[in-house]
Amino acid sequence: MPVYPSASLGRRTIRGWCSWLTQESLNLLSVVRSHDPELEVTYVSKGYATDQTKIDGRDGAWLQSCTGRQIHIMDPRAEDFGPKHTRELAEQLAKNQRYGGATAGTFYGNAEHSVLVSVWAEELAFRDGVHPELVELVAKHGLFHDASDAYLPDIPRPVKHGKILVDGRWESFAKRWKPIEDRLMRCILSAYQIFPTDLSTEYVKRADREVLFRETEELMHTPSLSRDMLNDYNVAEVAPIPLDWAAARDLFFDRYTRLFGLLP
Repeated sequence: MPVYPSASLGRRTIRGWCSWLTQESLNLLSVVRSHDPELEVTYVSKGYATDQTKIDGRDGAWLQSCTGRQIHIMDPRAEDFGPKHTRELAEQLAKNQRYGGATAGTFYGNAEHSVLVSVWAEELAFRDGVHPELVELVAKHGLFHDASDAYLPDIPRPVKHGKILVDGRWESFAKRWKPIEDRLMRCILSAYQIFPTDLSTEYVKRADREVLFRETEELMHTPSLSRDMLNDYNVAEVAPIPLDWAAARDLFFDRYTRLFGLLP
């Protein structure tokens, strides 16, 4: 097992690269740590760290982002995200396919969907005469409403709202999944100083639903939602193109720059 100096941590770090972790290896690492408390032991398997030790004082495993950063997915913090990491977020969101990749003959990612929801939510709020500052919040909230999907898989709706068998009892999958997703989302929104209100949430939820109807009509082989299911909703007046992931990443970033008034 190789030992590398770690200037960024200011202490020595052991990193082991293998395809699996044996109990003997775990025991050995525990012995090493007990004799050298300043030594940080990080076991890395195929690019993922295990949760066998704390990393930078955090619990849980980390995922590597497309820029090479460690994302502590089970123990996120607001400082892990924000403006300087927007290109990373935009790229990973763009690569995360909607509908489990089941669109008919085309790629369609969450970055483009997020832009459509942002644009349509802003338009709905504007048409209703909402105060300009709240319209801006609605647009920002819409753009980042699925931001956690940049680092977590996009769970198809039937799974997310379905039931799973746990210890002989059926319970909601969302009960297990939502706390992870919600914690990550809170960190990301906080990093961008986006503080949703009941009003912004209402507009974003409506826009998300109406964009969903438009997407299923245009992108799915057989529309999974019929117009008689709309109830009080309409079909969004914005439509997917759809774009490849690189173009969708740039579209997301352009929308972000316009809304936040920030330079690349």
